[in-house]
Amino acid sequence: MPDDRDVEDLLRSALERDVRTGAVDESALTTGTRTRIRRLHRRRRVTWAVATLAALAAVPLTVQALPDGAVRTRPAASATATEPEPTAATADPTASTPTATPRGTPATAPGVPMTPLPAAPLPATPLPTTAPADPDAVAYDVPDLPGLVAALPAGQVLLLDLGQYAKNPTVSGQACGGSEIEPPQIAGRQWGYAEEDSNRLDQTSVDVVVTGWAPGTGPGAFGHLVANDSRTCGFSDDLTRRTVDVPGADETWAARWQTDGTPVTAGAARAGDLVVGVTVSNPGPEGDADVARVLTAAVADLRGSGLAATGS
Repeated sequence: MPDDRDVEDLLRSALERDVRTGAVDESALTTGTRTRIRRLHRRRRVTWAVATLAALAAVPLTVQALPDGAVRTRPAASATATEPEPTAATADPTASTPTATPRGTPATAPGVPMTPLPAAPLPATPLPTTAPADPDAVAYDVPDLPGLVAALPAGQVLLLDLGQYAKNPTVSGQACGGSEIEPPQIAGRQWGYAEEDSNRLDQTSVDVVVTGWAPGTGPGAFGHLVANDSRTCGFSDDLTRRTVDVPGADETWAARWQTDGTPVTAGAARAGDLVVGVTVSNPGPEGDADVARVLTAAVADLRGSGLAATGS
């Protein structure tokens, strides 16, 4: 701790400064004085500690081996000639030479056998599992339909081919939910055509959907389309039913409606367990005839593929 002289010097310095400035704040004066006293105290303690360490470092130490294997330290200056350090000539020849123990090896007392720890059990081999069936897998691929492409209204170009997929609406324009399709749909493909690749709303566009159904269930799937009662896909617009003649088809369906002011003409035909739907948006004056022509060409293509052999 600082002595009285230190405190007196600090108080005198603070008072003289505050008197010169004409402002004496008793509270601030007391706090500042105490802070400076603590700093001075800390500095003296650090100085004392450094000096002590320096003094200790200046005294060299020697190590002597005692008979019982203990280690004793003493200042080098106290060593005398009557206690010579052991040399190779004076060492006990019967003493065993100590050996180094590798790092990580547990030390044991002489004559005490080591008991190995039991090995950790290996993890159990997992039982083989069968991967679940792919819910999006198709039973077969729907082929290209060249006759349908040739029957499209003039000027139509392909903009979309969704590839092989077994979760499709029966006719483009239906709204579909997330429940399982019933009866099971096992194949499908969609194409989209338009006059140009643009957002022009008044152009004529054609959407084609081919769906494949489990053997023998094609008629049931087509019945849901006609009744508009499917739990999976259905029309939310008001339909005006039409008729369409499609040579080679087992069943047909046709309707008109409007979606956000856009006129739509659509039709569908079943060939065995395959159903093809054609939707024409912004149809021309021959809209009904366009739907019938495209459906007829599609049914001929599907019949020719050999896929529509059941469900008739």
